[in-house]
Amino acid sequence: MDKAWERVQQKTFTKFVNSHLRKKGKEYLIEDIQTDFASGIKLIKFLEAISDKTDWSKKYDKKPKIRIQQIQNVDLAMRFLKAEGVKLVAIQAENITDGNLTLILGMIWTIIQQYQISDISEEELTAKEALLLWCKKKTKGYEGVDPPGLKNFHTSWRDGKALCALIHRHRPDLLDYSKCKDKTDAENVEWAFQVAEDKLNIPRLLDVEDLADTAKPDERSVITYVVQYYHVFAASQKGEVAGRRVGKLVDLTRAINRLKNDYNTRADVLRSWVNDKIQWLDDRSLGETEEEIAAKLAEYNQYKKEEKPEKAGEKSALEGLYNSIQVKLSSNNRPPFEADTGLSPPELNDLWAKLAEAERNREQALRGARSRERELNLLNTRLDDKANRLGKWIDKSDAYLGREENVDNVTAANSKLKELEAWNGEYADTKPRVAELQALSKGIKDLNGPTADAAGKRVDELSTRFDGLAPKGDAKQKALNEALAREQAKDAARQAWAKGAKEYVQYATEAADTVNGDRYFGDSLETVDADKARVDKDSSDTTATNGTKKGEADQLWAKLQELGVTDNKYSPLTADDVNKASQGVDTALKARDAAWDEAQKREAAKEAKRKEFADAADKFVKSVDARRAELDALQGEPTQLSQTLGKTYDDGKPENEQLKQLAKLQEESAALGITSNKHTPYNMAALRSKSSALERFVKNKQSALAEEAELKHDYEERAKALTAWIASTQPKIEDQSVANTLDDARSKLADFQAYRTTERAEKASAKSALTSLEQTIQTLLQNNNRPAYEPPAALSQATIDEQWSALESAETAKGEFLRSYLARQEELDVLLKRFNADANDLESWLGEKKAYLAEEPQIDTLYKAQYARVVHQSYDEEASNRKARFDAASTLAKQIADLEYGDADAITGKAGELQAAYDALAEPAAAKSKAIADALATEQAKEDARIAYASKAKNLARWAAVAQQNIADRTFGFTLDAVTKHGEKLDASDADYKQQADKKRAQVAAATAKLEELGVTDNSHTKLTPANADASKAAVLKALEARRAAYDAELAQQQRWDASRKAFADDAEQFVAWLGEQRSQVAATSGSPDERADAIRAIHQDGKPGAEKLDALGKQADAMSADGVVGNDYTGYTVPLLQERNETYNQFVATALQNVENDRLFDEQTAKLQEEQAAADKREQEQFEFQKRATVLLNYLDNAGAFLTEPVSATSVEEVSESKKELDSFKKELASREPEYGALKALAPSVKDGALIDDLNAKWDETQQLVSKREAALGDESGKQESNEALRKQFADAAQKFQDWLNGQSAKLAGTSGDLQAQQKSLEALVTENAGGDEQLAGVTDIAQQLDEAGVTDNPHTTLSAGQLKSEYESLLDATTAKQKLVGQEIAKKSDSGVSPEQINEFREVFNHFDKNKDATLQNFELKACLNSLGDDPSEDELNALFTKYAGGADKISFDQFTTLMTDRAKDSDTADSILESFKVIAGDKDFVTQSDLAAVMQPDQVEYLVANMPKSDLEDGA
Repeated sequence: MDKAWERVQQKTFTKFVNSHLRKKGKEYLIEDIQTDFASGIKLIKFLEAISDKTDWSKKYDKKPKIRIQQIQNVDLAMRFLKAEGVKLVAIQAENITDGNLTLILGMIWTIIQQYQISDISEEELTAKEALLLWCKKKTKGYEGVDPPGLKNFHTSWRDGKALCALIHRHRPDLLDYSKCKDKTDAENVEWAFQVAEDKLNIPRLLDVEDLADTAKPDERSVITYVVQYYHVFAASQKGEVAGRRVGKLVDLTRAINRLKNDYNTRADVLRSWVNDKIQWLDDRSLGETEEEIAAKLAEYNQYKKEEKPEKAGEKSALEGLYNSIQVKLSSNNRPPFEADTGLSPPELNDLWAKLAEAERNREQALRGARSRERELNLLNTRLDDKANRLGKWIDKSDAYLGREENVDNVTAANSKLKELEAWNGEYADTKPRVAELQALSKGIKDLNGPTADAAGKRVDELSTRFDGLAPKGDAKQKALNEALAREQAKDAARQAWAKGAKEYVQYATEAADTVNGDRYFGDSLETVDADKARVDKDSSDTTATNGTKKGEADQLWAKLQELGVTDNKYSPLTADDVNKASQGVDTALKARDAAWDEAQKREAAKEAKRKEFADAADKFVKSVDARRAELDALQGEPTQLSQTLGKTYDDGKPENEQLKQLAKLQEESAALGITSNKHTPYNMAALRSKSSALERFVKNKQSALAEEAELKHDYEERAKALTAWIASTQPKIEDQSVANTLDDARSKLADFQAYRTTERAEKASAKSALTSLEQTIQTLLQNNNRPAYEPPAALSQATIDEQWSALESAETAKGEFLRSYLARQEELDVLLKRFNADANDLESWLGEKKAYLAEEPQIDTLYKAQYARVVHQSYDEEASNRKARFDAASTLAKQIADLEYGDADAITGKAGELQAAYDALAEPAAAKSKAIADALATEQAKEDARIAYASKAKNLARWAAVAQQNIADRTFGFTLDAVTKHGEKLDASDADYKQQADKKRAQVAAATAKLEELGVTDNSHTKLTPANADASKAAVLKALEARRAAYDAELAQQQRWDASRKAFADDAEQFVAWLGEQRSQVAATSGSPDERADAIRAIHQDGKPGAEKLDALGKQADAMSADGVVGNDYTGYTVPLLQERNETYNQFVATALQNVENDRLFDEQTAKLQEEQAAADKREQEQFEFQKRATVLLNYLDNAGAFLTEPVSATSVEEVSESKKELDSFKKELASREPEYGALKALAPSVKDGALIDDLNAKWDETQQLVSKREAALGDESGKQESNEALRKQFADAAQKFQDWLNGQSAKLAGTSGDLQAQQKSLEALVTENAGGDEQLAGVTDIAQQLDEAGVTDNPHTTLSAGQLKSEYESLLDATTAKQKLVGQEIAKKSDSGVSPEQINEFREVFNHFDKNKDATLQNFELKACLNSLGDDPSEDELNALFTKYAGGADKISFDQFTTLMTDRAKDSDTADSILESFKVIAGDKDFVTQSDLAAVMQPDQVEYLVANMPKSDLEDGA
């Protein structure tokens, strides 16, 4: 852990302690605070110095030599601290003596708190905060410190500026704070340390690096150092109070001087502005156009609305400022203020009145100039409008007369002539418009308008152009008469062509439609080829007829070309239409031939594709059959054969590849529309089923081979193990090396016997199991039609039997050898050993054998039975071998007896007992042998039963698996006939599988019964149970049921599909027949065109019957498709083909209807032409008369439009009245022409000039609308001007009334005088009166807003504006409020102690800060901390006295009480005596005061003011 703080504290506290120990003598100074307090002596001296108390320390040990004495000294010091109220938590005397640095530093910090900081506050947290607050206040406003302000006692002090600010705040003479910004952090810290140490006697407790070079200085060390500043500077409070009193006087004097200067400066600016504006208003350069005058008027209005109100507000503000200055001077007993010459409020008011007079004169001059310009503008506007209209008419006439007329028929020629006649009348009616223009030009000239010359020139030019139109009209008349004669000759040729062309096009259309509808040639290659002869004959006949009829039409067209006819109102048909119709016939014939060729190619392609698919399908089936035969013929060992089989089968890739090709052929067939194929019974489903059957065959065969391989592998592994064992055992058995000792003989015979009963018995069982396995393999191969198993020669049963026989022979020889070896050794030993040893051995052997023979054999497996038999055979051999030993014992006993052994009878008796016991073994041995033989026979029978069961159960399981795979084949056929026939095969297959299942399950049941009969409950040869057998059989039966269900479903589906195919075929044939009947009915219709059309529509019914039938067939086909039906051998029709036939029928009907419609149109056009020709002459005369009269009226209305569209522009009620009179005169004249307009409207339907009557109607309606609009506009304008005039007067009255009221209130405000209390009462009354101005201002503002919304920009009744009045009113309110506030402040100053608002805010700030529990009161210790932060340091007695005086003896003080307390303690007075006394305090009772004295207690700007204005002293430099 970083101990930097500990090192800094150690150093700081050491210096702090020494600063107090110096009072006691240099011998007591410490060097290491960790060890120097150990004896307690220097600690006691430190406490005496810092507490200034010594009576407690007289009994300490001056020369402690042992640890206990040192501890007692330290304990004395700690008891003193406790008595002083210092709390030392977890610090014992031993800790100090032992040099625990952390606890020693903690103790010193506690002492510092008690004696250095506690006098700032009663509690540490509060004390630290109070000290920090004091530092903040003293450094407030110092650049680099505030902002941001001191935040803590670590990082806020790193740059040294806060220390420099504290020194400069109290002793600015000691350092120049402005130089701090040019110094580094370390330099600032060193500067502060040096000055504090040299000038203020503050010890250097810290090093520079402890602050400047530390990221976070130690807080306790910084507090310890900074608190020294507090104690040094706290004594300057009295000087600060004196400084505030003098500073307040300085601030007042400077403030009043600033206000005076501000008033004079602003008043002078206002006076200059008013004089400039009067000069501007007197200027009469008002402009020469209405726009220039309007701009001047807008400029004037903007001045009144924006510029003047601001200045009016400034004028009122100056009056308020003037009054405020007078109040301040009066309330502070100063002489009144006299403004500069010409700038007093009365003088400014006189100048303001002159400005108002100049405004009125300016406005009158602008209105007069605008009136003249408006009249000139109206004349110019009218002339311009009428000249434009006449110019457009002349332009239009020039264009008309110079236009080359395109006359291409008789009617057009007559129409053009009438049009020219109408123009002649219009020309005559237009002449008066030229005279009107000349009159307008004269009016502009009479008014000396600037545009007079240009207007006269323009009117002369229009007159010349008008006169030049007459000759052009005469030339046009001649040209039109010649065109009429030419067009009459063309009309006859047009009618002949119209009739002949119509008949031919109708014929050609019907012929082409008939050919185009002939597109069905059959649905097979045979039927398409057979239809070729019919198609060729029809094409030849049609071609001949078409050629004849087209030639007749061509002759009629040639006539038209000869006459130059390029259009024909009797027929839209042209030679192109005839050629197109003829080409349509040729195209239809060629298209039919091409369609037959396409049909023939399509059917040929279909047939080829059918054969291609059939050949590929047959090839595929043969390939699959050949592949199966090939795969079935493969031979070899299972693993290799399985691999060969898989490699040869190759995952069915050959089949899959062929199926892909077949699928592609199938898709191509479907794309060609092939739905059936008579060349093959196979489809893709049947072919895929064939491929799947081959795959199942391969998988079944590989499964059987895998089982065969597994069994063979098992056999060979077992055989190898057995032959290896025989090979390794044979040499051991044949080995006859011996040690020629009895023990060796006995050991070797025992080992041999153990071998026979364990290892040999186990291998005999393995040999028997191997034989059974070989039999199982042969049975499996026989069942799978595989060649018999021939193991490798070395592993064959014959080889193994031969090796086993040789082993048995070796074993027999080994036994005989060992027995002979043992007999020989025993015979040799008989003479060497004593009888007793042999007897004991024989007795032991007898005991073992009796126990063996008495033990019941535990046999429950074949292995255990075989093992027991081998063990018993060993016993028989051993018992036979032991007989010689028993005989030898008898012989030995006889020999002993012969030697006359003293106890020979006992020996002889013992030998007899041994012989008897040996003989007694024969009977139980025979019984046990029989029991073992019986058990062996039983277990052998069980093993045979197990093997038989396993074979039968596995056989059933394998058969069931293969059977299920084969039964899974769902290929029953793909036609109803095939599926029906397959039912017989299915019945035979079901019977065969069920018979085999019953047979194989019966075999398993018989084997199971045999096991149960023998009590067998386990079987190591298989895990299959009878339940598994039942499941295998059930699975086969279930598969049969599923196949039967699938077959029944397939049969039902094929029956359903067949029925669907038949139904669709029948419906399709009926639909085709119905289309033929409908076509015949349409062709047979007769009567007029309308009757024929109605009859055709009635038959066709918009194609709905055909669409409904076709929709039904489509749904039928969709249902078949959704049901899976593919192909239909009962019909060649498909839905698309039927749709094509139906569309052909619909096209036939459409053509028939079009032909009928063409006939009807031609008849109607002919009749209409006859009617038009009969009425042509009558209409021509009416047309002429109509155009002539209509043109006259139209010209009048057009001229009237110029007057009616003039803008309604007025600025007074009188101007509107003149415009109304002019409109009334026009309305009377318009009414006189209304009968003529009515007559023309009545005539209009009988003349062929819709455009002219439409123009007249539009112009008449437009004129009426213009009259109404102008009448309404004048009415609106009249109301508007009347309303505007009323608003002007209303505003003038309200504004003047409000202005008078404002003047009166301003006068009252200016007249407020007397003592401060009287002024305050007058101002309160004035404030109440001023509140009534809101309503008046709202009224004036509302009227002004209405004038703005109405667009009124002038008012001859007044020069006042709402903005000006509002500004003056706000200035009045501001001035009143300011004066009231000023008077109140002055009264407060006179009545209070002289505490500034800033001091009050300071009181509130510190009160809230130290009110920790936020109960709005301060306790004793909180008040002390609060007073300390304000630079006051009362004693405890003084503090108690304060609570008694200001809190009534309570233990808490409120803010009001606190404010009273602070006010009494900081009273300032600006009397001459108090100011003189304050200077004496600042000077330190000197007869002069220096700039440094002033700077120590006052703000720099206050000091600067005093130095500049106070007289210099001759007693000392700088005083």
